[in-house]
Amino acid sequence: MANKLYVMEQLTEEVAKDVAASPQEWMRFLNTASRLYKYTFPEQLLIYAQRPEATAVASMEIWNQKMYRWIKKGSKGIALIDNTSGPKTKLRYVFDVQDTYKVRNLGKDPQLWNFPVEGEHLVADYLQEQLSLEDTEGGLAESLHQAAKESMQEWLPDALEELRLDVTGTFLEELDEQNQEVEFRELMTNSVWCVLLNRCGLDVQEYLDAEDFRHITDFNQLKVLGHLGSAVNEISRPVLMQIGRYVLNDLENDLKTVAKEKEVAYNEFNTLIRESNTDN
Repeated sequence: MANKLYVMEQLTEEVAKDVAASPQEWMRFLNTASRLYKYTFPEQLLIYAQRPEATAVASMEIWNQKMYRWIKKGSKGIALIDNTSGPKTKLRYVFDVQDTYKVRNLGKDPQLWNFPVEGEHLVADYLQEQLSLEDTEGGLAESLHQAAKESMQEWLPDALEELRLDVTGTFLEELDEQNQEVEFRELMTNSVWCVLLNRCGLDVQEYLDAEDFRHITDFNQLKVLGHLGSAVNEISRPVLMQIGRYVLNDLENDLKTVAKEKEVAYNEFNTLIRESNTDN
């Protein structure tokens, strides 16, 4: 187990360097991270390294006992480093939904929320209300951008202070403090926005490109990338959890309400037209 743990620790270091090697690699990682927002940044790195296409990941116990799904024979678990469940660091294993199958008449599907295009404005309105965002004409994408920017402002001071303790020996060390802050601020905002856009099913390429992540190569070691990745994860998770709750619990009813209001307005309009024609 000690050897396997060491291998996973080394893999975390290696994949951190890989995803920070170019803006394109970082954007690919963020796409995977957007589906795995309930996991920590180090866990996201390991899942990305072992199963980048994963969509819904859980332990065997959760699949068996809560979802009534069995693990397919021959499936290989995704190894994660667990340093939170006791004094000793160890490995734990999770499985993607594709590694499982339903128990007959009992098995459940994971709730992977999504919403239709016509629901975007309702999600945007919900976010503006919940997060006290300014009204915007930019739709859901701009609401997500606002959420990213405002959350970043809250996180930046403490996160930046912690980052500066670890820049020695990295490319960030070559920058003065002002430029360190500029790069960190820009990457944090754009990375959070990228995660939110991805998970909400919007086309990231319409809003962000490689140039927006050009400074990621300065975060060339895990000790500095970890500050960025953890901040992105901690900022985006509660936003996505709020959206998920709304989509799963309330969006369908709100869409029906909007549809009825449109139908009533349409009928009233037609009535006015008919009455106008009759008067003539």
